[in-house]
Amino acid sequence: MRMNGTSILARSAPWAAAALVAAGCAGAGPSSEGVLGRGFDPASPAVSSPSASPGGVGEVRQSVLGLRRGLSNQEERIEESRKAIQGLVDGIERNSRNTEAALKKLGLQFEEVRGRIESLENEVTLLRQGRTGAPAPGAPAAPGAPPAPGSPPAAGAEAPAGAPAPGAPPAAAPPAAGSPPAAGTPAPPVPPQAASLPRLPEAPAVPPAAPAPKPPDPEEEFNQSLKVIQEEKSYPRGRALLSAFIAKFPAHELADDAQYWIGQTYFEERNYERAILAFNKVQVDYANGDKAPEALLQEGMSFLSLGDKASARELLMRLQQKYPNSEAARTAEERLKSMQ
Repeated sequence: MRMNGTSILARSAPWAAAALVAAGCAGAGPSSEGVLGRGFDPASPAVSSPSASPGGVGEVRQSVLGLRRGLSNQEERIEESRKAIQGLVDGIERNSRNTEAALKKLGLQFEEVRGRIESLENEVTLLRQGRTGAPAPGAPAAPGAPPAPGSPPAAGAEAPAGAPAPGAPPAAAPPAAGSPPAAGTPAPPVPPQAASLPRLPEAPAVPPAAPAPKPPDPEEEFNQSLKVIQEEKSYPRGRALLSAFIAKFPAHELADDAQYWIGQTYFEERNYERAILAFNKVQVDYANGDKAPEALLQEGMSFLSLGDKASARELLMRLQQKYPNSEAARTAEERLKSMQ
């Protein structure tokens, strides 16, 4: 079939237009201002992924939450470390306090031992001073005692019969038996038989037996010791006497009083550590004695004088519980009120 040129061109026009458009796009590239418009980029995220912007905000939020969780974990670890360090510090302080208390206790025990040694030394000194010595040389002998050998007889003493008087020449020795008498010497008269025997000296009189020593009076010894403390203010000597009293009469009803006054002497000397030990000994050895409440009161006052109010308060409260009807308990109540 025969076609004219116009019809062929009309039929091929759309294909030609399409070819021209394709050729123009290929020549222009991504930055060309073709029919697709200026700045069109098919690889742009805004074109290829319309939901990219909301997704980025979510990721940021997740990152922030992760950081917060990490910080929270770090804070927990720091808090655990802080608690562990605080525990170590508390343990060190506790050990330090225990060590200090142990050293203080050892020091008090050492002071107690030294005080006992001092008391023993004072007691030995007193015993030496009170010991009776031998009579001094030249002292007159007891009546009726025989004279010492070789000593001259006392004035006015009668010489024994047949003995020459002092200053008289010695008598001539009698002739030996069987020998003839000397010339010119008359033979001695024969004395009677009774007169020929010498007079025997009288036996010395036996001195009367010494009276039995008076047994010691505990109350008198205690009162003498207390007088040394209260009137003479001689605290070391008074302690020595009281210690000797306790050693001599450990079960006497005044033994707790003696131990109490030993503590009181230390308290008066402001030696509060030794006073505490002495007063505590009353509680240990004489818990049922009449001086136990006062000793507990003075032990608390000794701690208070050292500045240890906690220990003083504890002892005063114990006094109120243990001896509620005692005068010392009423004094303890007043002290506790003043400490508040």
